[in-house]
Amino acid sequence: MANNEVKKDKKPGFGSKIKAFFKSLKGEFRKIVWASHKSTLKNSLIVLVGAVVIAVVIGLLDWGFTAGFTFLGKVF
Repeated sequence: MANNEVKKDKKPGFGSKIKAFFKSLKGEFRKIVWASHKSTLKNSLIVLVGAVVIAVVIGLLDWGFTAGFTFLGKVF
């Protein structure tokens, strides 16, 4: 009867799956190309300047609408 039994393929256990996951994770981390200090500083400066410009534009629009509605409120 031993010859008639079908051998079952063993599934990998939980521990071997975790080990394979971290092995592939390590391989993916090796593919990362980090930006240089100069590039990071340049991009950060661009973002900060852009945020300040947008804040000034929104502030001016707010001031303009407030002044306009106040004027309209006094006229009518």
